[in-house]
Amino acid sequence: LFSLCTMGGMAGATHARLRKVLRGRGLELASGWSTTTPGNCITLRPPPGEARQRRLFAKSAIKMDEIAAAIREGRRGRFEDSWPPISWLASVINPAAMKRFPREDRKFSVTEKCTHCGLCARLCPVGNIAMEDGTPRWQGRCEQCFGCINWCPTAAIETGWTTQGRPRYHHPEVKAADLCIRKPEARA
Repeated sequence: LFSLCTMGGMAGATHARLRKVLRGRGLELASGWSTTTPGNCITLRPPPGEARQRRLFAKSAIKMDEIAAAIREGRRGRFEDSWPPISWLASVINPAAMKRFPREDRKFSVTEKCTHCGLCARLCPVGNIAMEDGTPRWQGRCEQCFGCINWCPTAAIETGWTTQGRPRYHHPEVKAADLCIRKPEARA
């Protein structure tokens, strides 16, 4: 088994945590790589500009070719987590943060720009958004993927003041239809 961590900032202890999970299931991670791509965590920072995005994609494409060659050759033992003190800190902080994530959706709100299209509900990978009277309502099971915020066609979804006025991000080669996992709901 091989893994790839795409990240907007740092890998943290991603591969170490994955190795632990896999070991618990009697499996072994042979190697794990990381590559930097544009970040979509709109609450931390706005997405990079288009020129930086192009540079990140180009650098990542080169790295993907290197990773593919390493996998074909069966190379083992490379785990690209963050610098050990950062990995350790991430291994302490992330589990605590993950426990809070589901309830963090109480900070999400919808502005008057909402067209009641329901795209947010169709995109949510965990079915956390219900359309009530045509308006999205979060159900307390959020994974903090920010798909609803970043893909809203009118930028009507906010999470407090941190997202107000920030540009939204999604990969330029990905369409919302590629991600929609739920059928459109009838407008109430």
